[in-house]
Amino acid sequence: MVHMDKLLLNKKEKESFEKCSNLAKNHYENFTVWSKLIRKDLLPFFSSIYAFCRITDDIGDESNNKKENILKSLDEWERLLINCYKNNKVNHPYFKALSITIKRFDIPPDNFIKIIDANRQDQIVKSYKNFRLLEDYCTLSANPVGRLILQIMGYNNTEIIKSSDKICTGLQLLNFCQDISEDLKKGRIYIPEEDMKYHKVKKTDFQKSIISPEIRNLIKFEIERTEKFFQEGLNIFLQLKRKDQFPISLFLKGGNKIVKEIKKKEFDTITKKIKISKISKYKILFTSLLDLYLGRDMRKLQ
Repeated sequence: MVHMDKLLLNKKEKESFEKCSNLAKNHYENFTVWSKLIRKDLLPFFSSIYAFCRITDDIGDESNNKKENILKSLDEWERLLINCYKNNKVNHPYFKALSITIKRFDIPPDNFIKIIDANRQDQIVKSYKNFRLLEDYCTLSANPVGRLILQIMGYNNTEIIKSSDKICTGLQLLNFCQDISEDLKKGRIYIPEEDMKYHKVKKTDFQKSIISPEIRNLIKFEIERTEKFFQEGLNIFLQLKRKDQFPISLFLKGGNKIVKEIKKKEFDTITKKIKISKISKYKILFTSLLDLYLGRDMRKLQ
């Protein structure tokens, strides 16, 4: 196992990893669970990836800032990233940890840059004409995160990456269905225009904060597509070592539970907030642990 004291870090480097870890614990609930149960050897490195992704998204979501200023901030953020690949001294508190992660696992800059590019795209593209364009966006916003995690875990074959991409895109599509009202406040919508047109839903219909049969049918259609992506990604469990299946199981079971809650609300994600109860979260945790230690097939999401 790779513990902080075994990384041979100086004081500032340790502080950088601790800062990343604190950010993850404060914003990502599963991180604390994961840190207590499994893959402690990789937690410092995962936290540095999380910090990068989180702050990149925060920069891109600065609604009170002008588009030009956000783009400049993203350019500066990319400059700090590229600095990690040079022999220059890295002083930024988050990038100091990330630079160590990059060097240890020989991670190229491509997937980091894609995540930044997704946030650049958010400043320019406010809606998507069809699903193909939205799926292309997911190759920037979601899939690179899974690929970075896989690289740290030691996986790089084509089939496992393909399964990971399906899961990440599915989780991203699920977020789009949940966050329609929030995204509209930022001037964005991630429901394909062609789907809205087919189901006779206009952007202004969402802004009325009233659920209609047309909106329900539209959300139902998007959720069914999301479930297909989850199903197509399940083969990842055939390719992962048992010890690495637990966190992926948490992601998928959590996503599947949200899908069930949306169905219970009769596909109303406009007037109803979709939440998973604490009891349900503990149940997901407990069943994932049982699956892990009893050697059960984790492809069953129920």
